[in-house]
Amino acid sequence: MPPVGENGILYDVVESIYTPGLNGGVVIVLAAILLVLFMVNVFLLVVVGPNIHVIVLLCLTVILSGLMIWVIPQITEAQNNAKKEQTGSEAESSDKPSEDTTESKKDN
Repeated sequence: MPPVGENGILYDVVESIYTPGLNGGVVIVLAAILLVLFMVNVFLLVVVGPNIHVIVLLCLTVILSGLMIWVIPQITEAQNNAKKEQTGSEAESSDKPSEDTTESKKDN
């Protein structure tokens, strides 16, 4: 799971609107929402009784939660790999002289 920023969960959620990727605050809010949705579905199942609609909604909630548990680490890993590649390409570009300068030296 991505780490929560220094400014808190609410700040991370609002910041995620303007920045690409996934941060810790969004993951925590998503987990809380899915937990509340699961509890509401279980409550409805107990109060209403075995109803096909409530059972389907409960199954969809469990499937969605499982998929999010599976996808979030993949997104985090992809973000980390992209950051490593970006820093690696920046380091390579600072080590090598640019092609424009080498071509202009050949022309002289």
